[in-house]
Amino acid sequence: MTEQIKTISIQLENPNEAQSLFGNGDIHLKTIEEELNVSIVTRGGGLLVTGEPDAVEVADRVFHALLHVLQKGIFISERDVIYAINMGKEDSLDAFTELYQEEITRNAKGQPIRVKTLGQRHYIQAIKKE
Repeated sequence: MTEQIKTISIQLENPNEAQSLFGNGDIHLKTIEEELNVSIVTRGGGLLVTGEPDAVEVADRVFHALLHVLQKGIFISERDVIYAINMGKEDSLDAFTELYQEEITRNAKGQPIRVKTLGQRHYIQAIKKE
């Protein structure tokens, strides 16, 4: 039986975007590699993702969802990456990007406070209805 391997290329728009996406010490890339069992190679202004076709497709959707959030100027943490991976496996990444659209309030430094999970989102919506 022959194992199928798929490779995709993802281009990044700028170095700051790449640095935020990769994380400190490439921790976000390592997390995605481990969780999805894919191989990620950084080349110039982009990524090459190789692995089983289904895993590569999930990785592609996860990267694009994370890039969408980053392009809004929102910092992503390792927890966000893991949450995106889990939602990618469940094919519900649309809800992931929607989480970052709504701002609850701002802290004393003027930074926005947003929900980070679907559970928090449902909780805030329930409070607003009351």
